[in-house]
Amino acid sequence: LKEHDRLLVFEDIDIIYARRAIGGSGGRVFSLRGGGSSGISGGGNVVFRNIRVEDPLPSCQTFFLATSGDIPELRNDLEMVGQGLNGVTFQNVSIAASSVLGYPEILHGHPNAHIRNITFDNVTIAGEHINSLDQFKHVNQHVKDVHFLNYPTIMPSQPPHTSPTLLGLAAPPSTQPPIPTQQNSPTSSPITSSASATFVPGDLTVP
Repeated sequence: LKEHDRLLVFEDIDIIYARRAIGGSGGRVFSLRGGGSSGISGGGNVVFRNIRVEDPLPSCQTFFLATSGDIPELRNDLEMVGQGLNGVTFQNVSIAASSVLGYPEILHGHPNAHIRNITFDNVTIAGEHINSLDQFKHVNQHVKDVHFLNYPTIMPSQPPHTSPTLLGLAAPPSTQPPIPTQQNSPTSSPITSSASATFVPGDLTVP
């Protein structure tokens, strides 16, 4: 896929089975393994949106984006140089599980084939948001301008409010005068209310 100026969107895709055959290759969802033509940058305004990888036992990693073969996963092939990748967004991508074989997610570039302008927008693997390059292996100086959007930030928890009584301390005496108790007289009657309300599920309407 050569770099272009048009918007190209792949969306609403369910991936049921993400496994490799015994003795075979493949099984990755987003794979760029040093192939293509060196010096050519692929991508450019490409969006993968609303993708659901539902396989609970995927063989390999989901993201294998490497433009150079000088990593063990590509047999340290120094001659393997593929096309670069520029301008790709992964948005609302839900991946049920990590590789059952323990294969890590990979981002790895080459001096002549950079990986740049990549956005991970609300991407999760096994319920964990992708929010840092630390979640990828083989990241080098040829991986540039990677952005992470719409992931939850952990706010510091506030200590719960505890009353003096719960702490085992006596509460200070009240300074308010006691409220007098009204005595019923022959000429007065207790205050009653004739209004009643019954809640029936479904009666409550929220505008």
